[in-house]
Amino acid sequence: MRVSRTRKHLSLKYQQILVIPVTILLFGLLLVVLAYGFISGLDHTQKTFIISVTSIGIIYGILLYFFIFPSLGNHKLVRFGISLIHAVAIGTFWFLQLSTFLQTSLLFALLVLMATVILFGRFPGYFFLFTTILTRQILLLFTPDAFNASLIYEPIFYLFLSIAIIETLVAYARRGEKNLQNMETMSSIARSLASTIELKQVFTLLSDTIQKELHADTYSIGIIHGNRIQMELFCDDGDYFNGIDFPLENTLTGWVCKNRKTLLISNFLKEASKLGVTPYLVGHPRINSSWMGTPIIVGGEVYAVLAVASYSPNAFSLPERDLLEFVAQQAALALDNANHHNSVELQSRTDSLTGTLNHRYFLEALKLTTEETTLTQTELSLIMLDIDFFKQYNDKYGHLLGDQILEIITTTIRKHIKHNDLVGRWGGEEFVIALQGASGAQAYQVALRIRRSLAAIKVNGRDGQLIPPPTVSQGISIFPQESTDYFQLIDLADQRLYQAKERGRDQIEPKPEFWDPTPVPDE
Repeated sequence: MRVSRTRKHLSLKYQQILVIPVTILLFGLLLVVLAYGFISGLDHTQKTFIISVTSIGIIYGILLYFFIFPSLGNHKLVRFGISLIHAVAIGTFWFLQLSTFLQTSLLFALLVLMATVILFGRFPGYFFLFTTILTRQILLLFTPDAFNASLIYEPIFYLFLSIAIIETLVAYARRGEKNLQNMETMSSIARSLASTIELKQVFTLLSDTIQKELHADTYSIGIIHGNRIQMELFCDDGDYFNGIDFPLENTLTGWVCKNRKTLLISNFLKEASKLGVTPYLVGHPRINSSWMGTPIIVGGEVYAVLAVASYSPNAFSLPERDLLEFVAQQAALALDNANHHNSVELQSRTDSLTGTLNHRYFLEALKLTTEETTLTQTELSLIMLDIDFFKQYNDKYGHLLGDQILEIITTTIRKHIKHNDLVGRWGGEEFVIALQGASGAQAYQVALRIRRSLAAIKVNGRDGQLIPPPTVSQGISIFPQESTDYFQLIDLADQRLYQAKERGRDQIEPKPEFWDPTPVPDE
């Protein structure tokens, strides 16, 4: 169902609110004329006519405002049909009251015209205007005695005044429509971004919002890392570009970060030199003419930059700038909440000293990882690692040095595993490592590199003297070859850890030939 362009997004309720002042004036004018009909010295016929017409007008106005318009007001034929009825009625009344109520008739016509434009739009308003004048003039043709020169000028005056009223109301209606749309958009954006505490979901919602509300050829969300920006999202002319990273210096994004405010450029080639920036092509090899970017400030620092661009000059104006700034403000709140949530979540999942997963969450992560490994039909290796004679470090050198040893072990482990591998603190001095996609022989090589790295570490005691570096005993088990149950997998690795200890500590169990007669070369 189509409605007039200027009202297409305005609700019926909103239109009814807009027309209230005009409606009050119309009813007030009808009541004044009705009162005049009762108290004036007019003859019986004139009184009857005035009282009848005004009473019908009041009853019809009530029905139209409360019943007819809410149920049928958005139907195109109904809108023009109602406008035609109003025009014929007002034109006839205007004709019949040539002398008695001439000013009243014109005022009625103008008020009804205003109501028509507000409720039905520009074209029904013009239809009402010309039909009103046409009705009156046709009736005048059949009444030669009533014709005089003033009757020619009155419609011309009414015509120009009415056109001015129509265009003014349409302009205000458009502005009201735009403001209403912006309010609804902002409310929707605020609700959407407030509904998530997941970092990735925040960026997804931002992307959807930019595409939907800001019509641009290019849009991007870039996260600031020192003096560079990493594009979380970059879309240029419908194509997405991943992994974009570039320096901030002498760029538009750098200007936004440095000045911590929105930058709106209508013609880049003319304005770039004034800003001290140079073209930096990202995406397609074509320079955007219009560009607009705003900072997302989280915790007092510029966290990211939200930007849109267009190949056409003067593509963005102040309303788009206000909307982009609002989106950035809401994004800042959402990102702050997401970061706070992630921080709290991370604290609940990790060991406070080493930053590794705690016992509970390592089990949860391992369960999910083994399920994924089963679906992808790959391998997973588990290493249980225990620091040899750790109690002696605490007893001889103090607990602070013991904590330092735990941190050294954690750093060494992370140095030799992939970013998607899991590492957790299983007990006081015991750690567990899950190597995704690693065979037994490959897990042995990881364990061997950990042992060799620890042997090369220099550790100073409280007096500054070197103390013996820590050694570790390690046990390995493989999923799914040796067990399809992650609890049994952990138990098997733990048994082999103790076998390594029984063999004299600083050992890895089992030996590499257990996995493969031709072991993987040491890397």
